[in-house]
Amino acid sequence: MKKLIVSLLTISLSLVLGLGFGGFLHNQTVKKEDSHASSIKNNSLEEELSFSTTIVRGTVIAELPTYIQDAGLDPRTNFTFPVTPSKIKVTKVFEGDVNVDDTIVFLQHGDRKEEKNKFVKPNDDVLLILNKTVNGEYWSYSFDDGLWNIKQGKVTSKTSNDLYRAFQNGDVANFETRLSNAVKHKVKPKL
Repeated sequence: MKKLIVSLLTISLSLVLGLGFGGFLHNQTVKKEDSHASSIKNNSLEEELSFSTTIVRGTVIAELPTYIQDAGLDPRTNFTFPVTPSKIKVTKVFEGDVNVDDTIVFLQHGDRKEEKNKFVKPNDDVLLILNKTVNGEYWSYSFDDGLWNIKQGKVTSKTSNDLYRAFQNGDVANFETRLSNAVKHKVKPKL
């Protein structure tokens, strides 16, 4: 009888641990482009924009020096990363605690010297979907999804988000109208 109880407990424990580990592995399996923390799949632009606090259009007026940022993790990890700031003169506000003609600092991951084509440059016309930092500077709310370049009335981005693909190489006025409407009707996604 004792052997039977030990066997049943062993089988039960194996099932619980096995199923739990299998569920963990399933939850860790994501596409490469979806591997950042903000990769929640939303059903609409109204849901997607609920993760941003500020949306502006502006002109890049200055490149600032790249600096090394401590990630703020356990000091034993010594994890740092380069940050490249640029100054943006705001020309239009869709959302946020910013005014037209304000100058904001837009932060991008990486070093301008190593990846020249990745960063905004002076005189670029940009549309930015952002989140404000505690220092009053701004990051894109979701990497490439929050940075849109405007040239000759068309918007382009390196986004991989399906909700934005319809706007790729599209008319800037249409994109701005859609963003304005989505901001007015933001909803929290159902998780």
